[in-house]
Amino acid sequence: MWRNKSERCSSNIFRAAAAAGLALSMAQASPSAPPRRVGAGAAGGITPSNVTLNWSNAPVVGGDVAYGQVLLAQPAPSGGGKVSIAADPADKLLVTLAPTSVTVPAGATSTPLKIMAITKPVSKTTVITILATYDNVTTPFHLTLNPNGVSSVFVQPATVSWGGSASGTVTLQHAAPQDVTYEKNIAPKGKRPLMQTTVRKGGVSVTLTGGSVTVPKTVQVLPGQSTAKFTATAPQQSSCSMGNGSPITATVTATWETSAHASVTVGQNNGKPSRYTSNTMRLDPYAIVGVSHDAQVVVLKGSVCANSLAAGDVMFIKK
Repeated sequence: MWRNKSERCSSNIFRAAAAAGLALSMAQASPSAPPRRVGAGAAGGITPSNVTLNWSNAPVVGGDVAYGQVLLAQPAPSGGGKVSIAADPADKLLVTLAPTSVTVPAGATSTPLKIMAITKPVSKTTVITILATYDNVTTPFHLTLNPNGVSSVFVQPATVSWGGSASGTVTLQHAAPQDVTYEKNIAPKGKRPLMQTTVRKGGVSVTLTGGSVTVPKTVQVLPGQSTAKFTATAPQQSSCSMGNGSPITATVTATWETSAHASVTVGQNNGKPSRYTSNTMRLDPYAIVGVSHDAQVVVLKGSVCANSLAAGDVMFIKK
């Protein structure tokens, strides 16, 4: 049957509304999917974190120990709430985490047991990630490590005579790491835990180089200390040398995470012009056996001084 235009429009609107109502009813009848469980801080997370890891002494100097406490958003259920602690696999700046899990007592939201994060030294500010897992939700927490290293090296006196010595001091930016005692699980993976008391040795071994002066290969900064002493010894002048030659400058370098340098001058300089250098060799007249007719070749008797002559040396005859 023919209908006018207004009737056809009303009919179409009614059918569209009916279809929308049917679709809405079907959607309300369908069960909704459970929310994805990820911890706060993870990208796209929609479930708020149910655990917090608070660091009482953050940030820490790399090499020191950070102390953390686990807090739950809600009281732990009957039987307690177990929270697992692990380092992000990408981070290599942790010696260990101890313990790797704690159980919050039923009805409580925290435990007095502290998490120890024993860190490694760093040369620049670095942020590491530690993961806390509770009720199948893993939440990342960040810990900032500040750098340590050699701040300075100082040598006194700065000028020494040939064969003399000077006292050196190495200073760190912060105190060297302390010894730390913790319980380590030595059982094979998957086996019942077997805990062993372990000590992470502190202190620092600073590498030294001295150039023209002799220094120890390393100097030890004791745990909790920030300085260490060493001795720099200047070389002896050869008995064949004229002496009072031109001074030399040696550079002492101390390295641990970062480096520092100090200069030492060897050989007193009285300010007067010197006609001799450290390459000038002194010979007694009896060392000369003969001279060629063109005076281009001097034949020397074998001796310590004669045998030590090298290309570029200058020979000076006594008297």
